[in-house]
Amino acid sequence: MIAGSVALVGFGLDSLIEVASGITLLWRLHNDADPGQREKADRLALRIVGSCFLLLSAYVAFNSIDSLVTVKAPGRSVTGIIVAADVDRNP
Repeated sequence: MIAGSVALVGFGLDSLIEVASGITLLWRLHNDADPGQREKADRLALRIVGSCFLLLSAYVAFNSIDSLVTVKAPGRSVTGIIVAADVDRNP
């Protein structure tokens, strides 16, 4: 967010959402042994994972539309350059 880059924030949020989804799905698999709780856990896990991805897509869409409407040009920031350089260096 310091860099002011939707792409960088989206990348960070994507990683956070993937971790949250992974933890949710591990919790869901932990409840697989009890058939009575399996279906309830499955529905809750699907809602959590789906909600996370919907929030991410809403954030990216909102910022993209805002940038298009206000005709904001991409800005430069030292933080963004460092993060982008580090990502390119570590495939």
